[in-house]
Amino acid sequence: MDKRWILILVILIIGLGSMYYIVDHSNTVGSAITTFSKTTITIPDDFSVGDSGNDHVELYNKKNSEKITIKDNGKGNTASKTLKKLSEDYGNNDYDNITNNTERINKQKVYNLYLTNDNGTEQISVFYRQNHTYTAIFENFKNDGNIEKNLKFIIETMTPDYKQGKD
Repeated sequence: MDKRWILILVILIIGLGSMYYIVDHSNTVGSAITTFSKTTITIPDDFSVGDSGNDHVELYNKKNSEKITIKDNGKGNTASKTLKKLSEDYGNNDYDNITNNTERINKQKVYNLYLTNDNGTEQISVFYRQNHTYTAIFENFKNDGNIEKNLKFIIETMTPDYKQGKD
């Protein structure tokens, strides 16, 4: 057998192994994405797009009543001001307990607002990414771990939509 055939087989095996690794470890290859405003996100598992507009997208879980609404609040870092305004707005509603905290997800500062009433807990997260402030509202979640997992996934997969014009 000629030595060139061995080289061709080695290159073929390396190429196929590389393609398998890329597909297996990618968040966007083989996953659904959606675009709103000037942002593209990968949709978390078990979710589908319900309503989408110029500045927001609503994601619904296909298995239960969980809902995620992500809104682009515009250019600039207004995350702390947005959280303060939301705290004041929701403080006037029928919630038994309203708490907030700040955490870091993937080197990203995230402001969280937890709203508790008889129906359960809702979480509103506000963060600044790619020169825009975003608000993510998580409704009807029974497990706080799922909220954190989906929020982390959304933040990690959020990228600018390069098809749109620059800000």
